[in-house]
Amino acid sequence: MFNGNTYIAHTDVESELTTNMIDLEYQYKLLNFKNILAGLSLGIIGKIKYFDGDARMHSSTCDTQKDIHVPIPMIGVGAKIGLLANILEARAKITGMGYSDSFFYDGLADISFTPFPFLNIHGRYRAMSVKIDNVSDIYTKMDFYGPYVGLAISF
Repeated sequence: MFNGNTYIAHTDVESELTTNMIDLEYQYKLLNFKNILAGLSLGIIGKIKYFDGDARMHSSTCDTQKDIHVPIPMIGVGAKIGLLANILEARAKITGMGYSDSFFYDGLADISFTPFPFLNIHGRYRAMSVKIDNVSDIYTKMDFYGPYVGLAISF
């Protein structure tokens, strides 16, 4: 059953999930030792993750779509370690929210290289895990994870 429609057993069903996520995050630094040759900061994070998308299921007998628009408040911790002045830094963050048997966790680890003041190259690994257990008749368990690289040019 999906969105009030029952699908017949042993029938081919095609499903599609399209999502967008927007993060609004603030980190308050509890400890902040400025970089000399190395530095350290540790803070608490307040975050709102806006989850927007739609889920669709299609079979020969039924075609159903459900829109999803959910703001998710999250809390967590973040740390940054300056490994070599302002040239090489490591960061880690984990935020989450959970209640009953449902949860949403979002974590990342990052290495950042700044060879020039206007250029930043970083590699990250991010993992997100979502479990929804009977929230407005929605049940799901999804994991998203993997590495990525980024380049930032500032002026």
